[in-house]
Amino acid sequence: MDIESTDVRAASLQSLLQRGAWRMETPHSSDRARLYWVTKGQGRVTTHGVTRGFSQHTAIFLPPRTMYSFELPPHIFGTRICFPDDLNSQLPEDVLILRIKDSKQQGELTQVLDQLTTEVRNASSGWFAAARSYSALVAVQLDRLHASCSVSAGIVGTAQRIVEGYTALIEEHLTDGLTVKDYAQMLGITPTHLTRVCREVTGKTASNLLHERVIAEARRMLEDTEIPIRQIARDLGFGSAAYFTRAFGQRAGVTPSAARIRARASRRAA
Repeated sequence: MDIESTDVRAASLQSLLQRGAWRMETPHSSDRARLYWVTKGQGRVTTHGVTRGFSQHTAIFLPPRTMYSFELPPHIFGTRICFPDDLNSQLPEDVLILRIKDSKQQGELTQVLDQLTTEVRNASSGWFAAARSYSALVAVQLDRLHASCSVSAGIVGTAQRIVEGYTALIEEHLTDGLTVKDYAQMLGITPTHLTRVCREVTGKTASNLLHERVIAEARRMLEDTEIPIRQIARDLGFGSAAYFTRAFGQRAGVTPSAARIRARASRRAA
């Protein structure tokens, strides 16, 4: 196991927004389990296409490869941590949105996350082991909180399970260039039925959910890598670079090349 999968990452919500609000607002996922601890402000989180509101003192846990997005105001405050892979067995398997009302529990979680963040930020001698120990402690706290706090329930039933399966498959096959028809076949249903349940659960069609996720991944690849635009278009299933440019521009408001140029300029300015 390499260090990239065993380290611990911590960041404030403010710093994440400063990197680009679109990274939080567009559908995305991570290979790492993540915990968002909101200490001030309120917003909305969408997981598997279902949107739920949250307020301060809410812990939002997201398992690996969960499709999600946030709607966050500028004055939101809190912390995000990314757990090391080898802690996955100690973490919940499902999305959790926990409203923590007990002030003692709030203080305990805030304290350990502050200590973890300090270790990661300072990177002093022994920080790696210390940060991993704190992340294991957070996992224990999360398990206890799950047992004692109310969980924000989403829509349940067959339709929701289909949408969850659909978004999970999108994450698994994101760079395979699959269509809604392909995903419907994997799920054992018709494309029409998949579109119907997606609209029922999320208010969006199956095609919209897929395209939003693909364009968000395209933007990430444009800003964070040097992969040629033509290759990005090919990897994400677009028939041509021209079609990719049109589709990207319609959703992102800029061309792929402009998005990459802006990202480079922003890095140089920082």
